[in-house]
Amino acid sequence: MDIINGGQNYAKGDTIEFINVIGGYGTGAFANVTNVDASQSNAINQIKFQMISGNFIGGSGYDINYLPTANVVSSTGNGANIIVSAILGTAANLIPTTSSIGSIQKIVISNRGINYGSNTRIDLTQSGDGTANANVTTITGTFSYPGIYLNDDGHISSYNFIQNRDYYQIYSYVIKSDQSISKYRQAVKDIIHPAGLKLFGQYEYLNESSNTGNRSSANDVVGSLITSKTYVKTGNTININYTSHTLSINSNVILEFTSGGSNNVRNGIYMVQNTLPNYFQVLQKSSLSNIAIVNPGRLYNSNSFLVITGNGYGANATFNTNANGSIVSVIINEPGIGFTFQPTITANGSNSISATFTSNIAYSNNTSGNVFVILRQ
Repeated sequence: MDIINGGQNYAKGDTIEFINVIGGYGTGAFANVTNVDASQSNAINQIKFQMISGNFIGGSGYDINYLPTANVVSSTGNGANIIVSAILGTAANLIPTTSSIGSIQKIVISNRGINYGSNTRIDLTQSGDGTANANVTTITGTFSYPGIYLNDDGHISSYNFIQNRDYYQIYSYVIKSDQSISKYRQAVKDIIHPAGLKLFGQYEYLNESSNTGNRSSANDVVGSLITSKTYVKTGNTININYTSHTLSINSNVILEFTSGGSNNVRNGIYMVQNTLPNYFQVLQKSSLSNIAIVNPGRLYNSNSFLVITGNGYGANATFNTNANGSIVSVIINEPGIGFTFQPTITANGSNSISATFTSNIAYSNNTSGNVFVILRQ
C-alpha cells in the first residue's frame, strides 16, 4: 500500500477494507492504521497489513492487473487516499525511502575472508558523517537462512488453477447471487457486461429453515455466522435489532439488506457506532448528491480536474470554466457509494488560484426492513 494523502482526524486502529474491481477475485486482505501525525491534524502516516484467521497476511488470489481499491473505515477521519500499488511475486519495484541523502542502505560482501570472530566490527567512522553503524555475523559451523513465500504457489489448497478456455482464465468473471443466473444473465449482458469477457453465475444457498445459516460457496463468508434481523433507519442512523450480538464500538460487520429499498440502504462493510445488548447501530452509506461552488478561483484550464476525498469511493465530477478560468458549474458524473460524511472537494490545476467547494451526500427517506448480519467466527 502507498499513502497518497493522509487526510485528517484519523485514529490508530481505524481499519482499511479492500474492494475488488471487476476482474479481481482476491480475498483475505485486511489492514489497520498504525500511526497518525498529531502535528498534521492526525493525518495517517503509517499503515500495516494484519492477519485474518484462516488467511495469509495480505490475503491471497489477488492479480497485479486487477488491484483492489483501499477504503479507510473511520468514524472521524476524512480525506485519506490509500492505494494498493503492488502484490508479492510479480517483480514489483519496491523502493525504500530515506530522509537523508547519502545514507547507507546496503553493504555487499565482495570477499568473505576467514578466521573472523564474534567480536568483529565494521569501522565506518572515516566515511560520511561517521555515525553509521553495522553489525557483523560470522559463520560458526552449521547455518541456515530464513525462507519466505513470495506468493501462494506451492501452498496446499492455494488459489492457483490450471488455465483452460472457459472458467479458469483471465477473461472470465463470476457473479455470486442467491438467484439463478437465468434470471439476470440477459440484463447483465445488456447493461454492464464487458465485451470479450465470459460470464459465469455462482449460486449462494442460504438455509431458510432457521434464522441462521451458512452460504455454501462464497469464499468471503466461509466460517462466518449469517443471521437474519430487522432494522429501522432514521435519518442516517440504522438501528439493527440483535440480542447478544457480542459486537463492540468500532467493530466491522458485513450487512446485506434484503428489504427496505436499495435506494435507502446499501450492502457492504459497516463500522459499529453504538451498542446495547439488544441492538447495535451503524451509519448509512450514501452517495454524493451535490457540489456547490464557494469560491470559483481563476486560471483553471483543460488539464485541471476535481479531486474527491472521503470515506466513500467511486465518485467522479467535472467542471466548466469561463474565459478567466473561473469555475462556473460542477457536473457530478458518478455519485459513488459508501459515504458517511461529506467528502472534501478540491480542484487541481497548475498555476491556478484555488477554488473552494462544499458538498452534500444523499440521506434517503426513513425506512425499515430485514437485513442479513454476517459475523466472522
